[in-house]
Amino acid sequence: MIFEVTPAHIEALSDVDLRTLVGYLAEREVQEAGHSASAVTYGGHQLAQDGGIDVRVALTEGTIDGFIPRLATGYQAKAEDFSAASITKEMRPKGKLRESIRDLITKSGAYIIVSSKGSVSDTSLANRKKAMADAVAHEQNGMSLFVDFYDKRRIATWVNQNPGIIPWVRECVGVPISGWRPFEDWSSSPEAMDGHYLQDDGLRLISSRQNDGGLKAVEAIDRLRSILKKPKGVVRLVGLSGVGKTRLVQALFDDRIGKSPLDKRLAVYADMGENPDPVPAELLSRIQTNDQRCVLIVDNCGTDLHRKLVARLSADTQVSLVTVEYDIGDDEPENTDVFKLEPASKEVIENVLKRRYPKLSAPEFRIIAEFSEGNFRVALALANTSTSGQSLANLKDAELFNRLFRQKNEHNPGLLRAAEVCSLVYSFDVEARDSDQAELPLLAMLVGQSVSEFHGHVTELKRRQLVQARARWRALLPHALALRLAKLALEDFPADDLRKFIQRAPTRLLKSFSRRLGCLHDSQPAQMIVNEWLSNGGMIAEVENLGPVGMVILDNVAPVHPEAVLKSIERAVARDDKFLDAHLNGEGLVGLLRSLAFESALFDRAIGLIALFARSKSASSRMGDAVNVFNSLFHCYLSGTHAPPTQRANFLRKLAVRGLEEDVPLILSGFKAMLECARFSSSYRFEFGARKRDFGFNPSTYDERLDWYASALSLADDLVKLPALKTSVRSIVAVQFSALSSNVRLDDLIDLAERFVGDGGWSEGLVGVREALRQAIEEKDDESLSKLKSLELKLVPRTLSNRIASYVLPAQWDVLQLADVDFDDKDWYEKSQKIIEESCESIGAELAADLEALRLYLPELLASKSERAFSVAKAIGKRAFDPSAAWKVIGDAVLNPAQVDSGRTFLGGFILGLSERDRNLTNKLLDIALKNDEWHVFLPFMQLCAGIDSAGCRRMIAVSQSPALTTSSLRDLTVAKSTRALGEAEFKALLTAIAAREDGLDVAIEILYGRLSFLSLENMLVSKVERDVARALLLRVSFDEKKIQESHMLSELIRRCLVNPEDSEIAEDICLRLFDVMDRRKISSWNYGEVLAELACIFPRVVLEAMLEPENGDAEVRRRHFIHFRDNRLCPLRKISDDDLLTWAREKAEVRFPAIATVIHGWAGSKPVQNREVKSEGDDLIDVLKWTPTALRLIHEAPNPVSVLQEFEAHFIPSGWTGSLAEILSRREALLVALTDDPDPRIQDWVRAAIPKLHDAVERGRRHEADADRERDERFDW
Repeated sequence: MIFEVTPAHIEALSDVDLRTLVGYLAEREVQEAGHSASAVTYGGHQLAQDGGIDVRVALTEGTIDGFIPRLATGYQAKAEDFSAASITKEMRPKGKLRESIRDLITKSGAYIIVSSKGSVSDTSLANRKKAMADAVAHEQNGMSLFVDFYDKRRIATWVNQNPGIIPWVRECVGVPISGWRPFEDWSSSPEAMDGHYLQDDGLRLISSRQNDGGLKAVEAIDRLRSILKKPKGVVRLVGLSGVGKTRLVQALFDDRIGKSPLDKRLAVYADMGENPDPVPAELLSRIQTNDQRCVLIVDNCGTDLHRKLVARLSADTQVSLVTVEYDIGDDEPENTDVFKLEPASKEVIENVLKRRYPKLSAPEFRIIAEFSEGNFRVALALANTSTSGQSLANLKDAELFNRLFRQKNEHNPGLLRAAEVCSLVYSFDVEARDSDQAELPLLAMLVGQSVSEFHGHVTELKRRQLVQARARWRALLPHALALRLAKLALEDFPADDLRKFIQRAPTRLLKSFSRRLGCLHDSQPAQMIVNEWLSNGGMIAEVENLGPVGMVILDNVAPVHPEAVLKSIERAVARDDKFLDAHLNGEGLVGLLRSLAFESALFDRAIGLIALFARSKSASSRMGDAVNVFNSLFHCYLSGTHAPPTQRANFLRKLAVRGLEEDVPLILSGFKAMLECARFSSSYRFEFGARKRDFGFNPSTYDERLDWYASALSLADDLVKLPALKTSVRSIVAVQFSALSSNVRLDDLIDLAERFVGDGGWSEGLVGVREALRQAIEEKDDESLSKLKSLELKLVPRTLSNRIASYVLPAQWDVLQLADVDFDDKDWYEKSQKIIEESCESIGAELAADLEALRLYLPELLASKSERAFSVAKAIGKRAFDPSAAWKVIGDAVLNPAQVDSGRTFLGGFILGLSERDRNLTNKLLDIALKNDEWHVFLPFMQLCAGIDSAGCRRMIAVSQSPALTTSSLRDLTVAKSTRALGEAEFKALLTAIAAREDGLDVAIEILYGRLSFLSLENMLVSKVERDVARALLLRVSFDEKKIQESHMLSELIRRCLVNPEDSEIAEDICLRLFDVMDRRKISSWNYGEVLAELACIFPRVVLEAMLEPENGDAEVRRRHFIHFRDNRLCPLRKISDDDLLTWAREKAEVRFPAIATVIHGWAGSKPVQNREVKSEGDDLIDVLKWTPTALRLIHEAPNPVSVLQEFEAHFIPSGWTGSLAEILSRREALLVALTDDPDPRIQDWVRAAIPKLHDAVERGRRHEADADRERDERFDW
């Protein structure tokens, strides 16, 4: 089948788009079953909930089946292959079942895992479903939860049952690609198109992110193919001009090299220097309207254009993208594999020359290869200058250069001088002549030529292929030639002339000049210019005062004189260190400092300045990268510095000895980075002008790795002696122990561990040691096994103190691994949970029997965030010989002013345990707490744990009037079942008391919402008293603030409680207050969209009149609110039936029909985006737009259909969009075409006039967008 989605398409989806797809499918499913799509919420939706559920179906009545098996169904969708083992971790992170799943259990719902990478057999499916069932088996009513696992095949089947969604998943090419080239010789190489690609034994292709040491030719080609074989594979190939980048791309399609060549028929190529039409972004949009496979190659593609193309790749696209660029600077786009192609070896250059110029001699091949320095373009141009009877072998470099430049032409001093000027800048504009931003006149003036003469020289250089063109921009290339000419220019032109040029240069040209300057670190004139700029009064002398342009210039020229730049930054800090907080270019400075830290001689100073930025508290929110940059310089690989391990460790020691509290996080993060053993990657730049740079220190032998980690362990030994670092350092080593065990001398690691054991125990290291033991068993390393077993025995917690530290206090899930169980056992999780829980109960029993021990350990127990502290407290409550005495010990500790944390969890656990044992004493203690203001903040949670009965209700009413109580504490009562034991009158009294607090209304609404949720779960009706409470609360809502969750809760109160016709007055009151706040622009129209939608469903006339015919306020202003609403969210009128809508409209037909058309969605497509009509580029991915049934009735039943059509036409242009507006408008044509044969002549006449207008608008838009794209995309730099 052509019109279908396959499992491979599903597999290509990203996490985000997979969640969106499942959301779309669920919406269609519930709509087909006769329900509203608003019952479905998912990622990116205003009301989407977090916590393990990506797509939620929340139907309250009716029936549903098929892919949505229950009324309450939750989907966890991920673009990965879930094994049975990973399912438990997903459902029970840190050993606790997700609340969202527990909520589904209470609703007898369904939980479904959607895996777009999985493809499971019947047996595997059964195993996964069993793992899901086992994860909830021990929960109360856990077996009432329906579980299922949808792999990519089942999702594909689901999609194929919904033809309208298929085009969203599969988008294909259907428009001719004019002006673009199929597979052919793109590189203009000396070989024929079917010539062999000459392989280079040297390491030529280097990944910017991986520490793979570089790839040889075949390895490189296979790596690039493996990326581009997959849809949405993106490769960016960078390298100096002339090194063979385009020829390498051609080789990806060559079936004679490597494995699995790309299909030549998929290739579509453009060179930005040839002004392709349509521009790449427009072509990509056209390609993505179809589902045919394509490898799109854009040569001479700047970074901005690359980022735009990547951003426009849809998640289910069939397009793979290759961009090629000569710029090897700071180019690390997201979602892209970036590779740098190094110059070719001399041997490959010689082989190319032998094939192309067989008459040259062996010495000539050698001298050309050496001079070209791996650049094919230079080598071929030079070889082409050879003439009969003249040998190139005896020429000096200067003579070879002159030959390269002249290319068999007569010597032209003016042309050479013009070329020198061109080389001084990375690129220049040849069109602007008269404005103050014109660049050509300034360059011509520097060389002493007229503009026309200079332009002619540039044109001649282009003919000689020494200048490249992109639209109005020119750049002298290749770099080898440009750099040599630039050095000559700086030597030849008087310094005063250069100063005048710099002073007059427009900002863009100045940045371009500074970029070229940064590649001339071995030029004395370049060094003098940079020193002058950095000296007092110089252009970039005061780093603290530099704006964005100054920062670009500083960054560009830093390679010329790194130490001078470092001194300049140091002087800025010395003058005013507060600029670290306020500097808008902080991240740019940090990145520059990372480059300066490359040399070991500058490392300490550069990393010290980075540390200042990282410590800057006020800047941390926008400069978090400073900490990451700091960490990156302490990695074993890809660090970007050649500072040896001892130097880096000593820097951290110096910070530690200084003893400043703000240094602690940096010391720990740097230390942790030194212990990293695997998964090294980096997105930082390593290039630095034209200086030779690599990835930094790279331990290439086993001994060098041992020395690195020995330095790190020695650092640990020193840091652990400092009280401020001791606990954290021990924890970091514990986490890394398993990985370290195979990367260090094991005896050194065990010695360090035993020192930890001797200093108060180190039970937290037990998990890592056991993991190392498992590795030793797998590797059959008996010697290591014996040593690790001996260490394990010393680490097992036995004392009460160590058991508390090991089993109770840690908040992380890893504590389960302390249980001595077989982790290959399918039930290991449950067994571990049971062992740890029993250990906590045992600890609680010991503390219950020894109140002095309880008093000793209470401070850390109260401060713990661990749920196991709750279990310990519960055991104390159940087992204490004298619970009143135990309570006093706990109370004294909780109320101690020195107690930093509240201890709320511990108190609740004790009360729960005690309530199960002695209800009377529990009530007595709670009554005592009520009489003491200090206890009031804890009382709601304590009462919740004890259960809220009549007595508890009275306490809550009383405490709600206490000034000592924080209203947030009352949110403990919002749990759905918290008030289930209360009668209607008690519940009303409680909510009335809470709502009476100054800030209690929101909490009262949440508690009522929880109560209604409980009633719904139990299939119980809402009583009159509860409805009265809801009415009273609704009348008090001010709507003055944007509260996302409140809209959902209020809409539920309205739906469940405003059920009588007389409630229309309340509905009208709510509308008036809500619209008034909107009119005053205190909130946006969509903040309470659910409220309006629910009111519209129950009281359509009230909402319509308030929205479209307000008695007070400007009707036009109000309609504008809802026009914006219409373009961004579901229309609040969607729940009004067509009959009700049109009945109201007919009462004042001339006015109301067009008014309704102003605020409703008039059309829909098969691809809604995030539950709303598409406002963005996604709109041009909808296959066909169609009028909605409501819109068609409005058009055909209106007394004046043209007035309705004009309103719809007015919002053909959405209020906001991204991407191509022209494409969005072009999709609207289907709406007009659908009406061309309408029986009403008025409609026909209007359509005939509207279609040409739309065509004109689309064409104007496309021309404007193409011009704008060319202006942005066809640049060499700025």
